[in-house]
Amino acid sequence: MQRAVVMRRFGSPAKEALELVTDHPKPKRGKGEVLIQVHGTSLNPIDCKTRRGEMPKFLVSLPKVLGGDVSGIVVESDSDAFPVGARVMALTEGFQMWVPWGCYCEYVSVPEGHLVMVPSDVDLVEAAGVPLVSVTASMALNAICPSGSSDAQHDDDNTSSSDQHKKKKILIHGGSGGVGSMCIQLAKQRGYEVYTTSSHEEFCADLGADHVINYKTSRFWEMYGKGEFDAVIDPIGGEVETHSLQMLDRHGVYVCIMHGHPLGTFARLFLHKLQHALGFGPAYHVIMVSPNQGILQEVALLLEDKKVRPVTSKVVPLSGVMDAHDEMDRGLNTKGKIVFTVREQQQQEQ
Repeated sequence: MQRAVVMRRFGSPAKEALELVTDHPKPKRGKGEVLIQVHGTSLNPIDCKTRRGEMPKFLVSLPKVLGGDVSGIVVESDSDAFPVGARVMALTEGFQMWVPWGCYCEYVSVPEGHLVMVPSDVDLVEAAGVPLVSVTASMALNAICPSGSSDAQHDDDNTSSSDQHKKKKILIHGGSGGVGSMCIQLAKQRGYEVYTTSSHEEFCADLGADHVINYKTSRFWEMYGKGEFDAVIDPIGGEVETHSLQMLDRHGVYVCIMHGHPLGTFARLFLHKLQHALGFGPAYHVIMVSPNQGILQEVALLLEDKKVRPVTSKVVPLSGVMDAHDEMDRGLNTKGKIVFTVREQQQQEQ
């Protein structure tokens, strides 16, 4: 048996839906899987949306353990790549609403194909804040231009020779959030001139943003004209999406990080895809995230080379999951990720 935070119903505040238990079944390792002793997991907006019942409820398997991010030590394995004792991290399927198991617990069994090694000089607990946001941010940037190409330079055949040497301008909304803070770092690695919206100007500048627009005092759509940006990455939606689309011309790219109800998102996707095909409006993409070892390995190499870093607002014990959920519901955590440490309690019990 193991400790785990179990979701038995939908609701807010979080204590109405979540419960920390000590008798949750310990997973059995399946074929092609490794068993991980969890050292860290983290909070993502999808966890709160699922718990609040904002995702299609008929798809949610209850009782459910939330959490898709994991970092820890391999304790059972037949893998040569990830032997017992290896420090690993992964984006698991646990964040998906129809999967009953997640990572708010002490042990999780993960397919070998989802794992990567955690660099030796990266804190193992804080590494848990990396997988989902880095895969999401990378997929968003790949939707604009595939990784490995010279995506930060204009390559349109109709672009003048002087313009071809200009950096592409990208606007990343919510730059101090989990996805935004990683997206800024990865976009800089690809050579973009990065603009971002956030009230934490120094924080975003330290991550590499070239221009920070304080949304509390300025309206980005009043500061820049149509066609000013080559691409927009938007994890917020609502009027932010509306104004962002109005600022992009037909050569621009808008990337939606799945906000709002899925049915509404796909309706907008269909509409904007049709408009773009007819020759007006920007390209429109919706990011559907799933475990991706290849992308996560690329990020692990950047971590190892100190070209990107985990952005952790705070580390709290597993018993603090409910308070952390309520904090995210109130919009109080706006700098990077909240990470949950699991191993501390395990060591106290030994």
